[in-house]
Order: sequence, then C-alpha cells, then structure tokens
Amino acid sequence: MRKILPYLIIIMGATNFLAPSFSYGDSPQPIDFVIDLDRTLIFTVESSDIPAGYIPTHFQDGKGTSIVVEGAGEFIASLLEMPNARVSFFSASGPDRIRNVLKHIRLPGKQGKTALDIAHKILDSGDTIATSAEGKRELARMGFPEVDRIPVDPQVQPDDMDFQGWDTDLKKDLKKINPNIDNVYLIDDNKKVVVKGQEKNFIGVTSNEAVNTDMTEHLANPEKKPTRFELDIIKGETEEFFYRKNSLANTRGLIEAAIEKSQKEKMPLKDALWILQNDSEKSTGELLGYFRRGFRAFKIVNPEFHSAVPFPPNRSSNCTDMFRKKLIQLLLKHTY
Repeated sequence: MRKILPYLIIIMGATNFLAPSFSYGDSPQPIDFVIDLDRTLIFTVESSDIPAGYIPTHFQDGKGTSIVVEGAGEFIASLLEMPNARVSFFSASGPDRIRNVLKHIRLPGKQGKTALDIAHKILDSGDTIATSAEGKRELARMGFPEVDRIPVDPQVQPDDMDFQGWDTDLKKDLKKINPNIDNVYLIDDNKKVVVKGQEKNFIGVTSNEAVNTDMTEHLANPEKKPTRFELDIIKGETEEFFYRKNSLANTRGLIEAAIEKSQKEKMPLKDALWILQNDSEKSTGELLGYFRRGFRAFKIVNPEFHSAVPFPPNRSSNCTDMFRKKLIQLLLKHTY
C-alpha cells in the first residue's frame, strides 16, 4: 500500500497532458475488440445505493440500477482511433437489454454517438455456448434468456484450469465475430467465458462493482483528522476505488503497451498481450504506468476527461481538480 499511494498524485497529474499518438500498423485485416458489458462497462446496484447528485450515467435496465463505468465512452472511442479497429459487444444477456445498455454509453464528441451506434456486431446469450447439457438445463430452470438458442459443446472447455468454468458458465466464441481470430480480442472481467484455443485472445479487466467510500468524507474537511484505524480503512478504500473505477484506463494502457512491445520485438500482438498479462514480476511503476497510458489515451479523445477518485457521499465523482488534488494531498499528509 505505502509503495502504491505515493504514485497517485503523479498519475492524477498525468491526465492533464496528451500522449503522442501511436499506430497499430498497416494490418491487412481489421483488429476486432469484443467487449463484455456487466462488470466491464457497467455495474448494477440497488437504486437506494445511488448517492444524491450522483452524476455518472445510471439507468434502469430490468436488473436494477446500472451505472456506466467512468471512462467507458472514452475507452471505446480510443480503441476506434486505432487503424482498422472495430468494436463489437458480447454479453450473456438478452438482446433487448444489451441494446438498452449500449444506448446509455455515450462516446465523447459533438456527434453524440452511443456504443449502439458504433457497434460492428452485437452478440447476446443465444450466441454463447454451453459446455454441458446439465448446465444448459440448469440455466433454463433459472429463467436464463435465449436459452433455447444456446448450443452444447463440451469441446470448447479449455484445458487450462484458469479458463475452465462451471457447467453454467457460458462460453463466448470469437469466431462469431471473424472466422480468423488472429486479430480478434475479447475484453472481459471473466476469463471463464473463454473458448478453448482462444486463451491468448483474452484481455482481462478488473471487475467493476460498487466500492464503499464512506470513510473518504474525512478527507473533505482538513480540520477533521482521521484516526489511525480510520486511515487504514481510507487507504484501503482509496486503492480499491482507484483500481476498480479506473480499470478501463488500466486495460487501455495495457493494450498500448502490448502494441509497442509487438512492434519493437516483432511478435504477434496476442503474444505480447499474453506476456504482459502473465508477468507476475512487474514493478509498481510498471503497473501504474498502464493507468497513465490509459488516461492519456482517454484525454486524446476527450480533453475534459478526469480520472475517477474516491469522493464523499455528498460530492459527485466528476469533482473539481481542486478537490481531486486536495483529496490526495490530505491522504498523503495524514499518512506520512
């Protein structure tokens, strides 16, 4: 924790600068990014959990109140800045719900486009694959949408234990996007949905969900110094919030780093992504460098973008720069 928090001011400050543009290269085929919805671009909470004045987009979608993750529009728009890039969406939900979600994810720019407007393909639960007949029957008993359309194929279960799921875990076959999956990547918070043989086409996202930030109200008042016990809670809340709420920036930075590695070392992009995602010896600076790269990519498509920070219950998450700096400075002042 103490090794990570001092980097936060530096990273927050990095969002004030534009990064130089980069190029994937003149690929002979499109590069397809296939993005999950739940816990990747949105997360669902009870309506009563929404703070008064909460500004990030939230809407009703049949499951409860869904909140669009900060940076979702910038994430999609920045991917589309890459040469020959296309963005599709693949969710184990019904088609109507998926379209309702996508129309609430707005991309930056005066055109007012939504994720629904730019989608190359939209795949729903009926496009997934069950790994067992019993699993499919259990999903039917649970009232799962489009279950009659779901085929059963045990052969899609990966050998790698990290990617093996339960019988009720449905698989997402990227060949439905392009039969040639060399340049197709699934961006998802759950690696259990990966089909056998497509492990290197997976780009992981830290699962997005509601994060408790009750203790950060202490940081809104410089006269109210937290106790040591409260500080430990605040530090934990701050780090969890930072990693979860900025997870898309982290993933965007990872993609950029992999592109640079693939170009420098003359290797396929999927191999570079695999190496970076499975490198357990990365330093704290390297890990946080992904966030910095992602923030800068977001600023290119939206100069007004600000990274998410923990906020008191009576403040919106798109708080002012002054409050953002104050929060981090107070955290460091009370800690060191």
